[in-house]
Amino acid sequence: MSKTLVVMCAHFTNGALALDCIKDILKTTKNIFLISNNMHTDDSRAAEEMGVRVFHAEDNLGPSRGCNIGFRAAIKGEYNYVCKIDPDTVFFSNDWLEESEKIMNKNPGTGILGNVRNCYSIFDKLNSIMDKMGKKLLFNKRNFNHVQGGFQFIRCSALQLEGLYSEFDEPVFEDVELSWRFLHNGWDINNLDGCICFAAEDYINLERHIIKNTKIYHPIKSLSIKKKIKEYWNSLNCR
Repeated sequence: MSKTLVVMCAHFTNGALALDCIKDILKTTKNIFLISNNMHTDDSRAAEEMGVRVFHAEDNLGPSRGCNIGFRAAIKGEYNYVCKIDPDTVFFSNDWLEESEKIMNKNPGTGILGNVRNCYSIFDKLNSIMDKMGKKLLFNKRNFNHVQGGFQFIRCSALQLEGLYSEFDEPVFEDVELSWRFLHNGWDINNLDGCICFAAEDYINLERHIIKNTKIYHPIKSLSIKKKIKEYWNSLNCR
């Protein structure tokens, strides 16, 4: 039995994407915790009808504060792992959970698994924000890597020890800062083969990045694009 809780934070603009993503996740696991940040009532009700546990936030908490509610639920529920997924993530296969758990079980020093990327492009801005919070980045631009937030498979014991997402007002740095904190305290962050995640601003030329063994891709932006890239992926695997 899987001991992973999947956590997703959605709001009124991406409810349809969240529901479609949940349908894909349900092919693999029913352990899903959805944080509704002012989702349309019909969307959050539809998720509950699928059997998903939904937390209804009274206000829009933002992604970091919202996801932290799910992280606390995973720790309280004594899950081994928590998998943070964005609503605009697409899954091409159903073995991603089993494979992720297998890798984490074999590598107890790995704190976060996913798509490791260098974040030199936002290093200076993040460093400035951290400085205002009284924190310091101890990595330079060359080796400052992180696991992109569209898919982060996190060890709960490490999360409990090192702390949850820092609750930034800006919604783009919580994944980077968590990776930094894990690295600084001796945890590894590793790639999951077939997991391809980009930041929203890097979203270009989908087909150029998708290959035959792609398992997970982020971001997809819309359901029409999701359909398009799934058709493209299927064509690759039928050759």
